[in-house]
Amino acid sequence: DLAHCVTYVNDPFLKLTGYAPEQILGQPITLLGLDIASLFCPAPSPDPFDPGEQVRRKKAILTRQNGVSYPADVTVAPLRDPKGRVSGYVVSHTDRSQAQALDLARSRFITNISHEMRTPITNIGLYAQLLSNALQGGRVPDVQRYLATLQAQIRHFQSLIQDILTLAELDASQSITPGLALENRQVLMPYEMIEEIFTRFHP
Repeated sequence: DLAHCVTYVNDPFLKLTGYAPEQILGQPITLLGLDIASLFCPAPSPDPFDPGEQVRRKKAILTRQNGVSYPADVTVAPLRDPKGRVSGYVVSHTDRSQAQALDLARSRFITNISHEMRTPITNIGLYAQLLSNALQGGRVPDVQRYLATLQAQIRHFQSLIQDILTLAELDASQSITPGLALENRQVLMPYEMIEEIFTRFHP
């Protein structure tokens, strides 16, 4: 209502917050940790016909009945009577805990994968040059040794690439096949890279 007290709740709200109807009805919504007035900054207009009283959205930290806090996306919409005057507010919210955890995991994954990719990329570049020198010099034992090392690094690199593709697949909710065009760019897989190097420098 206009006093920001709860007058109605639905079952999803009760399940999400852990409150029973008798515990929340008639109570100020600040019990959840939400200040509606702050959404209409600098302050709600005293004029009930003020057109500035529109739908507001914000991220907030709310509190369940057991005292546990959780991140939420909150939407507040003013209710108007037949004459257009604000008569109360409808508040809805969604729990962002899972989305926030996924964002954090994604951020950590990207940080770790960026670090992990430096080693095989550096080694592939180094041993590609050594392989080129060995091929030009006709040093067959060295060629075999460098090629084995390259293949090991490539397998590591491919594993990292597959992890990235799997993450992208989960984000996009669709299958991504290695070697196919992504955003009009051709993905060159590591074994193809080595085949090109070998062909280019083979005496």
